[in-house]
Amino acid sequence: MSGEGREPEKGELERIAKAMRFALVAIVLCLGAPTLHLSFSIARFMNVFADLFRGLELPLVTTLVFHARPAFWFLSIAAPLGALGTLRMRDFAASFYILGAITVFTAAQFLLLYLALSAPLFRLIIAFNPRAAG
Repeated sequence: MSGEGREPEKGELERIAKAMRFALVAIVLCLGAPTLHLSFSIARFMNVFADLFRGLELPLVTTLVFHARPAFWFLSIAAPLGALGTLRMRDFAASFYILGAITVFTAAQFLLLYLALSAPLFRLIIAFNPRAAG
């Protein structure tokens, strides 16, 4: 128990901060990979849903995601790149704030894409099995 009661040295704090920042970047990259995959799969979903739902109205969230496809492409690339960019920042506090915002944004984007691309499929399941609705 030789480390009890002593103040950490500045170099030690810097190493801990760098390790924590690296871990947060890894989390963003892990969230960003499926988000990137879903973003670039939107066109495939559009084709499948056009065949399955022939003229029927899709859920609003799905329609909005289909119309905003280029924005999702851009954002799904920009978020991981922004996270990687924080590794070069000297201001640890600012990099943690930025990483926190990017992490929340990436998680929200993933959830939105998942909801938008799965909602029509759930609607189809309910149409074939009304007992599944409740």
